[in-house]
Amino acid sequence: MATINELIERFTAAHEAYVDFTVQEMECDDHKPVVKHTAIMSILGTENVATKKPHTYSSAEAIVETDAGYAEFLKKRRDVIASKMKARGDMEAAAFRVRAALALKGEA
Repeated sequence: MATINELIERFTAAHEAYVDFTVQEMECDDHKPVVKHTAIMSILGTENVATKKPHTYSSAEAIVETDAGYAEFLKKRRDVIASKMKARGDMEAAAFRVRAALALKGEA
């Protein structure tokens, strides 16, 4: 069985991971408009298969998620958010274990 200090260390590690993934999510959010605009600009002027005319900004924006670079960026953001959610669960589980261990020890 883990000691109280080991349980607290697990909580601290999970908390640090949660903070790290939160920062990564915020960085993704900061970069999203630039990445999206870059993807739109790469589509702009290419042929719109529906109209047989060059894509306008709005038609390029409508299909921007088909751009490989933007799709990869969105996947990275989803992965960061999923990791953040897992870290939060790990943190809450670790906190519960600390509280339970303290309660069993009569210190809660």
